[in-house]
Amino acid sequence: MHGPLTNEADLFLKTMTSFKSYSDILEAGYKEEAVVLSRDLKVLYASNTYLQANGLKLKDIEGKPCHEVLKSCMGFCKELTEECPVHESLTTGEPVSVTHQDVMINSTPHHFKIDIYPVTGKEPDDTYFLHVTRDITNRIQEERLKDDMWMEILSRMESLYAAMVEGNENIEHIQSEIDQLTEIVPLAVVGWDGTGRINRWNSYAEILFGRPAPEVMGKPFVDYFASGASQEKFAVALSKMQVGQSQEYFLAENRTATGHIITCEWHHNAFLPDSQEEMIGGLSLGQDITERINTEKELGRSTAQLGAILNATSDAIVGINNLGRIILWNPSAEKLFGWLAKEIRGREVEALIPAELQSSHGLKIRNFFVENQAKTGVKTTFETSALRRDGTAIPVEATLSSAVIEDRLSGFAVFHDITERKSTENILVQSEKM
Repeated sequence: MHGPLTNEADLFLKTMTSFKSYSDILEAGYKEEAVVLSRDLKVLYASNTYLQANGLKLKDIEGKPCHEVLKSCMGFCKELTEECPVHESLTTGEPVSVTHQDVMINSTPHHFKIDIYPVTGKEPDDTYFLHVTRDITNRIQEERLKDDMWMEILSRMESLYAAMVEGNENIEHIQSEIDQLTEIVPLAVVGWDGTGRINRWNSYAEILFGRPAPEVMGKPFVDYFASGASQEKFAVALSKMQVGQSQEYFLAENRTATGHIITCEWHHNAFLPDSQEEMIGGLSLGQDITERINTEKELGRSTAQLGAILNATSDAIVGINNLGRIILWNPSAEKLFGWLAKEIRGREVEALIPAELQSSHGLKIRNFFVENQAKTGVKTTFETSALRRDGTAIPVEATLSSAVIEDRLSGFAVFHDITERKSTENILVQSEKM
């Protein structure tokens, strides 16, 4: 391990050349709670955001094991085991994202989103990790409160329907409360009797299907699913609930009044009063997820197309994230630079530029992606030199293109080898001189 350092600014310079840009980012006021860990999980550095949020100074935590310092990992990662996200990143050489929920801090549960980014040093085994933590406690609590609210509404509706059947309460009062509960839920609510015929249809269902309640009352709910597999899904779910199963969940296609087919997510709940063995009816909660499904399909197609392009092109294509680190490396990049993908991923883009050009062209590449990280389609092209693994430099034409993909990819750098063109240009120049 490295010896003690005299000041924070020298930390990355003395441990690893490629860390210099990290320290620049962190010292310039990097807004995430970031900590840099050594291969054996000791703290090497921390951003000002992390130190201020936790009331610490770097000297308080430097050299300590991460599980003694990082609140987000306490109780999860006490050693380098397979459950540790750093272990996974160390094994695969890829960035890793995990969520730690119900981390008890001062007897209060907290929830954290953690991203681990591996960074390879000069030697193959000289690996370090950027550990970025985001507190998502409020988001998780809101999701849990929403889930609790749905369950409370469903539970109350079950008891109201049971009371209605058994005649234990005033029918009009029960009906009024059911109506109120149905309308406050921001989902399509469809009630049906023991045979699957519709007896409730809230305003969200009217909006989703484009049909007013009087038009659908008394009709089989299954008719409003698109033909084929989706109708079969509801028929099977209904038959299961008729013999005692309380809940069913599935995705299905539904047909709207205009004839459009939409994909919906459905939660079906059967009403099973204790005094009866068979259900008296049920309630289905649905929401339109067509846009989400289409986006996922489009992303899948884009990923397949991107893979085909990366493998087919003769140019070196390098994906760069918003921290200036290499996260994508196609076969032509391996051929041009001499680095395997697993060896170069996680390193900073300056590793591809000769030392004498890093302060100009290297910075130009980094600044392009920083300035355009929230944009898509911005491009620039210029000539520079690329540094191969063996230390030789070759002339290339670099095209930078910004992109926003899952907020991790700032864009692509495409390097085209122009050695032959430069050689031809030199010959022409010499010919003109002759």
